[in-house]
Amino acid sequence: MGKCQICGVVGPLSFEHVPPESAFNSRPVFLGDIKKQLDAKTVLPLKGGKQCQRGSGAYTLCGKCNSNTGHWYGSAYAEWAVQAACNLSRASGARTIDATYTLYPSRVLKQVLCMFFSSNSKGLGRYHDALVGVTLNSRARGLPDGLGVLAFITKSWLLRQSGFTGRLDTRNGRGYFFSEVAHPPFGFVMTWDCPKPDDRLLDIRHFASYDYDHLERLALRLHVLEVNTWTPCDYRTLAEIEADTRDGEGAAG
Repeated sequence: MGKCQICGVVGPLSFEHVPPESAFNSRPVFLGDIKKQLDAKTVLPLKGGKQCQRGSGAYTLCGKCNSNTGHWYGSAYAEWAVQAACNLSRASGARTIDATYTLYPSRVLKQVLCMFFSSNSKGLGRYHDALVGVTLNSRARGLPDGLGVLAFITKSWLLRQSGFTGRLDTRNGRGYFFSEVAHPPFGFVMTWDCPKPDDRLLDIRHFASYDYDHLERLALRLHVLEVNTWTPCDYRTLAEIEADTRDGEGAAG
């Protein structure tokens, strides 16, 4: 029982896979305990947590929202994920993948929005009525002003979901406000009234300009980024993490 994180109706909640179960999310996952990870002061291995047999997800949506959005958007997203996974398997070691995808851009983007609704426990709908309207109207086009939706491609085994997080870059004085969902083969970042938190992220906001029934071939350049920590938008390689750790220990010493 609880409040649906899209429409806000209070009642029985259904299990929402993030991403859809058909997009490589049918196997059990281990949900790490962030507090224990912080207490251990380590990145890997994961400390504490629980097994989720159904895959990555939670009881976040009412039955109606879960059923409607899954029917409207889920299969289109899964089809794009299969294409991306095939490209990843053929491009071993590549830092970027330039490929042409056949997809329904509007449906894919709205499935991504559903994933962010489920990943934000406070509920995006409480603050952004326009975003709810776009998501629950399959024929609606466009996105609210100030909203950014960014993408990358990944084969990292570590999954990551975070609600909206604030970050201040002390080097340039910029503030960032973003949410992230990473589950191979994709990762997505939603921003609100701020620049990209990483220049390698591809802006896919233009997907919202397509009609629901518009099947398109799009040439996209997606950066291959690693997910090795629980920190949102941290794309350092293991070698970079080790080097940063050594530098930190040296400075402390």
